[in-house]
Amino acid sequence: MGKQIAFAIVFFALQGLFARNIWRFVRVAMLGRESGLQESWGERVASLMKFFFGQRKVMEEKSSLHHLAIYWGFLVLGLATTEMFISGLLGHWFTFGTIFGETIYGFIRLAVDIMNAVVFVALSWAMYRRVIVRPKFVPLNLDAMLILGGIMTLVLTHYGHHAWHMAASGAVDR
Repeated sequence: MGKQIAFAIVFFALQGLFARNIWRFVRVAMLGRESGLQESWGERVASLMKFFFGQRKVMEEKSSLHHLAIYWGFLVLGLATTEMFISGLLGHWFTFGTIFGETIYGFIRLAVDIMNAVVFVALSWAMYRRVIVRPKFVPLNLDAMLILGGIMTLVLTHYGHHAWHMAASGAVDR
């Protein structure tokens, strides 16, 4: 119980820092002026879906398709990370299986495992491309390597979490 309390304190402190940063961004955005856009809200939402979630600009550049795998995989991996955080707060009894049932949970876990593998391959290609191939338009900089390394750490943490769980329980994680 002590670990869960410590985890909760750190977790909520970090959520507070995140909220503070978001509020700073909102305050800066509120300094802006009316833009006079001619789009309706529906058109703007459709544009958001197409360019942000659909990654339209990335789709236009064929040599950057691995970014799609990283982006969509990162969204799917958010499910697994959320489950880990919640089970860290509530205890090991909590899984998405307690909410959705074991059948749907099995599909969620399969999707997360597959996307982890896809993201791992895409990240490996991205690192190889940045460090070895080195196209002129892809700079080798610290920011990019930290982001790629952070996502790779998240992917490996997922597999490590399940491996340690199987080792501790002596049972295969199905």
